Amino acid sequence: MKIKFLINLLLLMPVKSLILRKPIRAYHGGLELGIATLSTGILMDNTIAKSSLIKLKENSNELYNDGMKKVINNLILLGPIYYFGVDNFIISDHISEINLIETFNIVIIHSFGYYTAHRLMHRSDLFRKYHNFHHKFNETLTPSIGNAVSGSEFTFAYMTPFMIGAYLVDPNINSFNLGIMIVAFMNLVIHTQELSDVNYNKLFVSPKTHLNHHQGKNKKSTYSAPTFNLEYIYSELKIIFSKLYDR
Repeated sequence: MKIKFLINLLLLMPVKSLILRKPIRAYHGGLELGIATLSTGILMDNTIAKSSLIKLKENSNELYNDGMKKVINNLILLGPIYYFGVDNFIISDHISEINLIETFNIVIIHSFGYYTAHRLMHRSDLFRKYHNFHHKFNETLTPSIGNAVSGSEFTFAYMTPFMIGAYLVDPNINSFNLGIMIVAFMNLVIHTQELSDVNYNKLFVSPKTHLNHHQGKNKKSTYSAPTFNLEYIYSELKIIFSKLYDR
């Protein structure tokens, strides 16, 4: 009974509030999203990814605890702060229903923004230090570890693309929220090792591709995450345009 109550309190209530836009006492905006993401990650850690969670704790419980501290700091403190800024200073429409085109644009802009930041954090000495902590989790991943990053990386690679997207797209708040929820959920999914054998459409980043990225097993560098597989899309477009050019 207590477990059902906690799941309802931490996950179902904030998600329902976001969809219906009926504020719940003690939940608001970015905090709702942070709590929903945190609780979903913990739920996935302890269900479909339980074997990986046990292994991670056995290998280094201290590292796991440090990672979860960063997860909580990012989702419950930093995320809501940036969301507050976007909500109050960029987004003007807080009434309209979800517009799927706006949501798609938010997700695709975030995909390009994250790709750019991620690539820089692997190739530039100036930015690499921000990404080092996340790559302490290379052998074993769990959903929650998707948000176990430094505050600087969370700002640079996670939040900044959302802020740029909000400025360029000017979505209504509901479309923006849905875009965040899609990206946040997919970030949990690609860090779930137990889903590595699932066949994914190549247009999207799969858990296997991202696990191989952490372990350095991909034949080519893959910086895309957590939604669109930009390397694959680029390679396919290159083939299409080369055929058109040959004609």
